[in-house]
Amino acid sequence: MMQKLIQFIVLFYVAILISGCNNDDTPKFYFDEESSKAIADKIPFDAKGGNVNLIFYHDETADINIESETNDWLHAQYTPIDRESSQLTIKCLQNSSPQVRNGSIVLWVNEERTVVYVQQKAAQQILIENKHVIVDNQGGKVTVKCQTDGDIDVSLYLYPDWIRVSDIKETTDGREVILSVDENMATGRIAKMFVNGEDNGFEWIAIQQKPAVFGEKVILETKGEGQLDVLLGNDTGNLRRIRSLTIRGAINGYDIYTLQKMFVTSNALGKPLDYPLALDLSEAIIYGNYNNIYEEEFHFDIQLPNDRVIFSNHEIPDYMFSYAENLTAISLPHSTKIIGKQAFRNCTALSSVNIPEDVWYIKDSAFLNCSATQININRLSALKKIDGYVFSTTSEIESLRLPDTLEDIAENAFSGCTCKELIVYWLTPPELRVLPNPTNCILYIPKGAKDAYLASAYWNRYSQIVETTEYWED
Repeated sequence: MMQKLIQFIVLFYVAILISGCNNDDTPKFYFDEESSKAIADKIPFDAKGGNVNLIFYHDETADINIESETNDWLHAQYTPIDRESSQLTIKCLQNSSPQVRNGSIVLWVNEERTVVYVQQKAAQQILIENKHVIVDNQGGKVTVKCQTDGDIDVSLYLYPDWIRVSDIKETTDGREVILSVDENMATGRIAKMFVNGEDNGFEWIAIQQKPAVFGEKVILETKGEGQLDVLLGNDTGNLRRIRSLTIRGAINGYDIYTLQKMFVTSNALGKPLDYPLALDLSEAIIYGNYNNIYEEEFHFDIQLPNDRVIFSNHEIPDYMFSYAENLTAISLPHSTKIIGKQAFRNCTALSSVNIPEDVWYIKDSAFLNCSATQININRLSALKKIDGYVFSTTSEIESLRLPDTLEDIAENAFSGCTCKELIVYWLTPPELRVLPNPTNCILYIPKGAKDAYLASAYWNRYSQIVETTEYWED
């Protein structure tokens, strides 16, 4: 009996000993050696951001959760590798600010909490004092100074072939970018230079080159509205060298503001006819906005008058050519639909204006005190409405046509108007109290309508009324 008891006690202690020998002191959750070193301090990221992968071990049934205190720029997720190990991926987004960022990720494995700290560098600061560099048309070397604390890389937008980066020099407070600019033999042009820091810094500037010295005849084509300021430049002396200007393509209110710099009034220095200008806009399209492609794309500081005229697409804005006393000839855009108020007021050198067929409305005093002797309205004109004093010119109009589409005529539309020939297309004349001066004016009317005109208390003032089909056949 005693021997059996001794054997039981021996077997019991052996079992305890074996159990003790098989006990694993390894913790249930831990990082591998490389990951442990990484999280011993703050995990560093540069300003560009990036990913860091950490490996950790756990038991098969571990409950794993992740928390981030900075969800806007720091994210984390874990991916199982096998039953007892996983990968923690920390993703840091790009830092564009000048401040260092600190954040943390909390990893929960069962009830055990581990905080992983992260620190991200600030973006490299690049300061360029002059962001709009204007270069003479002769070109040459241009230096752009960049204040920065690191290396930079420079590129030119759309790879223009007239400007190149020839060198980047280190200075005490940053870098100097040396540009080589070709001589400009045409209209003005512009390029955009990007400056990228080695550590996520970013800046850009606009390089604008003045146009060549203009000759008397200039033809240019826009690639969008709001470009004339660059294409023609701001040098009034150079602009007034032009005697004939043709513009094709889109223009807008901002372009019109540029064009008006070419107009000369009698109050300006010199005589208007010292700078005669013929303007061909027949292939231009006017848009009713003041958008500027360079203001939007290059953030130019655009200075416009406070009293900007509001107008619609395909409209000659109010006062567009007003007091352009050096304007000798004008071809309006084919797409014109409205001619604005006082658009040609005091154009004292203008001899002829062709009204495009699509014009349906001519506003108040459009040709007030204008010297034009020919205001040509085609018989196929869509003209419907004219306001007061539209044809109150300072000269006798050679021939004035009024199409039968014209139905809304202001009472004083023809006040102050004199013409040699008045051609109308109404079979039944509208009752107008004020007509062009009938003295020495021949009134041409449709064949068979003479009795109706003679019966009118207003139209019968014309002593010369001629029935004809001549003007209906062109």
